[in-house]
Amino acid sequence: MILNTEQLRQKAHELALTHDPYVRRKSSKHLWHEFYADIENLRAFIRSLQDGCTSCSQPAEEWLLDHAEFLEEQVLTVRHQLSDAFLRDLPNLRKTGNKRVLSICADYLQHVDGNLDEDSFVSYINSYQEVTVDYC
Repeated sequence: MILNTEQLRQKAHELALTHDPYVRRKSSKHLWHEFYADIENLRAFIRSLQDGCTSCSQPAEEWLLDHAEFLEEQVLTVRHQLSDAFLRDLPNLRKTGNKRVLSICADYLQHVDGNLDEDSFVSYINSYQEVTVDYC
């Protein structure tokens, strides 16, 4: 079920109250490894669509084929703009050890069925920050 703006704000508040963030300056190698594994899976799926091994019946699959080059450019941009030092300083979650920002983004996308809307995302983040706990 896709949530409206007020429901998203409430979910952001609830998520913030469950998070117990901390900063542990660990190597970002694991994060980059996961990033490249995800990118390679995406590339493999695009190749299967291009080769006709998989039927292209969903609008998202057509979009993916039409925007494959754009996505490759974004991979380079992300890698260039996110330094290892920056990633090391991002808060982790005590319970999982994962980066807090990944949990926040995953929760938002789950509640909007993967449909990113800038205004609702900003509202969600602002709501999260209204009640988030400090970390040390």
